[in-house]
Amino acid sequence: TFKEESVGGIVRDALDFCEQKFKHHGIDLRVSCDDELKIPCQKVQISQVLVNVLSNARHVLDGVSHPFVEIRAFADGSHAVIEIENSGPRIEESIERKIFYPFFTTKGVGEGTGLGLSISKGIVEKHGGRFYLKAKTTHTTFVIEIPAVKASLSSKRAA
Repeated sequence: TFKEESVGGIVRDALDFCEQKFKHHGIDLRVSCDDELKIPCQKVQISQVLVNVLSNARHVLDGVSHPFVEIRAFADGSHAVIEIENSGPRIEESIERKIFYPFFTTKGVGEGTGLGLSISKGIVEKHGGRFYLKAKTTHTTFVIEIPAVKASLSSKRAA
């Protein structure tokens, strides 16, 4: 069953797993979250999706000068949107569609299973949302869209 959860809280939980590795690798972490935004979800599962994307970002940022990851969470219509952008090389068009396939990986042998993004896509879809790579951006940006709790949207409109 789904419970009403704060998107900001979910992001903070995911960062608890990754923040030290990011600091150790000199990655600038930028976070901008609408703390009023809530989604009906299984918090651990959505946190796992974020950890998967952040872990991949950390991997692709090895050797990148001035590496950064930016997480933005905001309301868009009736949905909560979480964007995770990294300053690593853009994913090549030839493999964009394949990255969500089970067992597809760009990592070396023994470094990844190729299941993280596939599982993440399934989790987000089970929450009634979409998980995709944002088109035509300078940097690689993954997007998670999940229907938001109506109260967290209406409070924004009144402001």
